[in-house]
Amino acid sequence: MHWFFTARTFFALVALFIFYATTIPWDVAHAPTLAHVAWVPLWDTARGRLWSIPDMVQNVVLFLPYGFFGFLGFPALRRRGTALGVIIMGLLGLALSLLVESLQTMSATRSPSATDLTTNFAGAFIGAAIAAVYISLLQARLRRALAGLLSTNPGLLIFLVYLVAVVAGSLAPFIPTLDIGLLRANVRAFLDNPWGPKPFGALLTDGLLFAALAYLCAKEVPAFLGRKLPFFSTSENGVAKSALFGIVTMGGLAFVLEAAQMVIIGHSPGVQDAVIGALFAVVGGVALVVTDKGAVRPARALGELSRNATALVLGFAILAPTLRALQPFRFLDLDQALDKITVWQFVPFAALFANINLSTFRNVFEAAAIYLPLGYALFALGRRPRFGFFACLILAEVLEVLQIPVAGRVFDITEGIYAGLMGLAGAWLYTSLGELGSQPAQSRAAPRVPPPDAATVRVTPPARRGGS
Repeated sequence: MHWFFTARTFFALVALFIFYATTIPWDVAHAPTLAHVAWVPLWDTARGRLWSIPDMVQNVVLFLPYGFFGFLGFPALRRRGTALGVIIMGLLGLALSLLVESLQTMSATRSPSATDLTTNFAGAFIGAAIAAVYISLLQARLRRALAGLLSTNPGLLIFLVYLVAVVAGSLAPFIPTLDIGLLRANVRAFLDNPWGPKPFGALLTDGLLFAALAYLCAKEVPAFLGRKLPFFSTSENGVAKSALFGIVTMGGLAFVLEAAQMVIIGHSPGVQDAVIGALFAVVGGVALVVTDKGAVRPARALGELSRNATALVLGFAILAPTLRALQPFRFLDLDQALDKITVWQFVPFAALFANINLSTFRNVFEAAAIYLPLGYALFALGRRPRFGFFACLILAEVLEVLQIPVAGRVFDITEGIYAGLMGLAGAWLYTSLGELGSQPAQSRAAPRVPPPDAATVRVTPPARRGGS
């Protein structure tokens, strides 16, 4: 596998995914009929009110990557001019939506609507517009900023990527509620039970993530701040001072994120979540004290932590998805759990679209992103991308089987697909960052000029060895 993770590939995969998922359960029950079509855009004529806002937002979000990767991956669109290219991508989204809606006229379970056409066009249009803004205003600046950071503090960049992933998982879908009644209900629920309703077992995964955040923050951020603050050094810092910095910073972040969830749709904040995050930040600080005796030095090469603290990194990368799969560690009778399994749980993405809502996208993001560190670490240790793919896929499917009797968990074969893709994504992240920063761990071949499709990278694992 030499070339993958291109914008064109993503565009094709997104298109196939949309077609596949929006035609489930593929029930061609009758000849095409327009009897059940909702013709008025954005208006629910059956209920006499505006169409469900969450449903419209979901449709827009579904087509965002279609427009984004289409505009990014096809230079011919951009050569026609930004405005025209964005409009064309919106129309391509409309065409795909029209195809799907036409097939739904033969379905007994799906109802085509003009609202879907409108929101799907809007999603593709907005996605293409975001890509246009990225290319014209952000791409060159972002590349320069990343290249500069990679040449001086590559470990800090990995921390920032991980930080963004954790924050995104905490605040997704990033939609503040406009419903005063819902906000009032959240406040009332918080005041009635400020500690929160979650069992302790359901908090362990988030706690482990904050432990890792505190560890990376303490290891990487003080040296970066040493450029501006005399309190820190750019080369090495005392382990106690660094650990305390990571604990305080990430412990504070846990409380900030929990407070922010008060106004985000689909979230119910609780003090216990913040407390667990802060307590596990202490665990991360203690881990730093144990592993970095004396002085803390930031990583100077990509994959350095994976090679120098292999057991710690792989232990985290395996434990995190394991905790997520088995939480809240409450188990049902196995026979009772097996009785609930249906054939649809063996059909990829069927369970996903059986009950899709805004929180579904968040769950998918979490299910996938939790395997990214494992794919990254395995590639940094010299394993081929296919090894990371199968390692993540097998681990995910084993955990899916183990979670069958876990209360509140549902077996879904799709989890393995997410995990395998993240195994590849970890290799892609390492390689693309390495090429951008000209890291010596990359292939000795001279770097190639990036093709017009900026998402394309050559994937060659670093030589296996320990330490750098």
